[in-house]
Amino acid sequence: MTNTNLVPAEMPGGEIVVVPVVDLDGTALIAEADSQNTGNGLPGMTHTLKSINEFAAQLRQALRTTAPEKTTVSFSIGFALCGGKITARFVEGEDDGSVNVTMELGTS
Repeated sequence: MTNTNLVPAEMPGGEIVVVPVVDLDGTALIAEADSQNTGNGLPGMTHTLKSINEFAAQLRQALRTTAPEKTTVSFSIGFALCGGKITARFVEGEDDGSVNVTMELGTS
Protein backbone atom coordinates (compact mmCIF):
# COMPACT_ATOMS: atom_id res chain seq x y z
CA MET A 1 0.00 0.00 0.00
CA THR A 2 1.30 3.46 -0.87
CA ASN A 3 1.56 6.28 1.62
CA THR A 4 0.79 9.92 0.94
CA ASN A 5 3.19 12.43 2.45
CA LEU A 6 3.66 16.18 2.27
CA VAL A 7 7.08 16.79 0.74
CA PRO A 8 8.84 20.15 0.41
CA ALA A 9 10.01 20.82 -3.14
CA GLU A 10 11.67 23.68 -4.97
CA MET A 11 9.91 25.50 -7.81
CA PRO A 12 11.93 26.73 -10.83
CA GLY A 13 12.07 30.25 -9.36
CA GLY A 14 13.46 29.02 -6.05
CA GLU A 15 10.23 29.11 -4.04
CA ILE A 16 9.70 26.22 -1.66
CA VAL A 17 6.29 24.54 -1.85
CA VAL A 18 4.80 21.56 -0.07
CA VAL A 19 3.48 18.89 -2.44
CA PRO A 20 1.23 15.98 -1.45
CA VAL A 21 2.85 12.91 -3.02
CA VAL A 22 2.18 9.19 -3.10
CA ASP A 23 5.34 7.61 -1.75
CA LEU A 24 6.03 4.77 -4.19
CA ASP A 25 9.26 3.51 -2.66
CA GLY A 26 9.46 4.82 0.91
CA THR A 27 11.84 7.68 0.10
CA ALA A 28 9.48 10.60 0.69
CA LEU A 29 11.24 11.54 3.89
CA ILE A 30 14.75 10.98 2.49
CA ALA A 31 16.30 13.49 0.08
CA GLU A 32 18.32 11.40 -2.35
CA ALA A 33 21.06 13.04 -4.38
CA ASP A 34 20.12 12.78 -8.03
CA SER A 35 19.89 14.99 -11.09
CA GLN A 36 16.45 16.32 -10.15
CA ASN A 37 17.32 17.33 -6.59
CA THR A 38 18.22 20.96 -6.09
CA GLY A 39 21.32 22.31 -4.38
CA ASN A 40 19.51 22.32 -1.04
CA GLY A 41 18.65 18.61 -1.28
CA LEU A 42 14.96 19.13 -2.03
CA PRO A 43 13.33 17.53 -5.04
CA GLY A 44 12.88 20.05 -7.84
CA MET A 45 9.61 20.67 -9.67
CA THR A 46 11.17 21.84 -12.96
CA HIS A 47 11.00 18.47 -14.74
CA THR A 48 7.53 17.71 -13.36
CA LEU A 49 6.11 21.06 -14.44
CA LYS A 50 7.70 20.65 -17.88
CA SER A 51 5.90 17.30 -18.26
CA ILE A 52 2.58 18.88 -17.26
CA ASN A 53 3.15 21.76 -19.69
CA GLU A 54 3.90 19.32 -22.54
CA PHE A 55 0.75 17.35 -21.74
CA ALA A 56 -1.35 20.54 -21.77
CA ALA A 57 0.22 21.70 -25.06
CA GLN A 58 -0.52 18.35 -26.75
CA LEU A 59 -4.10 18.41 -25.45
CA ARG A 60 -4.54 21.99 -26.69
CA GLN A 61 -3.20 21.02 -30.13
CA ALA A 62 -5.53 18.03 -30.37
CA LEU A 63 -8.53 20.19 -29.49
CA ARG A 64 -7.57 22.83 -32.05
CA THR A 65 -7.90 20.27 -34.85
CA THR A 66 -11.56 19.83 -33.86
CA ALA A 67 -12.06 23.60 -34.26
CA PRO A 68 -14.81 24.08 -31.67
CA GLU A 69 -16.29 27.55 -31.16
CA LYS A 70 -15.58 27.28 -27.45
CA THR A 71 -13.64 24.77 -25.37
CA THR A 72 -13.36 24.45 -21.62
CA VAL A 73 -10.74 22.06 -20.26
CA SER A 74 -9.84 21.19 -16.72
CA PHE A 75 -7.50 18.49 -15.53
CA SER A 76 -6.24 17.31 -12.20
CA ILE A 77 -2.97 15.60 -11.56
CA GLY A 78 -1.64 13.73 -8.57
CA PHE A 79 2.05 13.52 -7.75
CA ALA A 80 4.28 10.63 -6.73
CA LEU A 81 7.77 10.38 -5.33
CA CYS A 82 10.06 7.58 -6.43
CA GLY A 83 13.82 7.53 -6.12
CA GLY A 84 13.78 11.08 -4.80
CA LYS A 85 12.03 12.42 -7.93
CA ILE A 86 8.57 13.97 -7.99
CA THR A 87 6.55 12.87 -11.00
CA ALA A 88 3.11 13.82 -12.26
CA ARG A 89 1.09 10.62 -12.00
CA PHE A 90 -1.33 11.47 -14.81
CA VAL A 91 1.46 12.38 -17.21
CA GLU A 92 3.42 9.25 -16.34
CA GLY A 93 0.44 7.02 -17.19
CA GLU A 94 -0.70 6.40 -13.65
CA ASP A 95 -4.29 6.41 -12.44
CA ASP A 96 -4.28 9.58 -10.35
CA GLY A 97 -5.72 12.24 -12.63
CA SER A 98 -8.61 13.27 -14.79
CA VAL A 99 -9.42 15.41 -17.81
CA ASN A 100 -12.77 17.10 -18.40
CA VAL A 101 -13.44 18.66 -21.80
CA THR A 102 -16.52 20.64 -22.83
CA MET A 103 -16.74 21.76 -26.45
CA GLU A 104 -19.30 23.93 -28.19
CA LEU A 105 -19.36 23.12 -31.89
CA GLY A 106 -20.78 25.40 -34.56
CA THR A 107 -24.33 24.88 -35.86
CA SER A 108 -23.47 25.30 -39.55
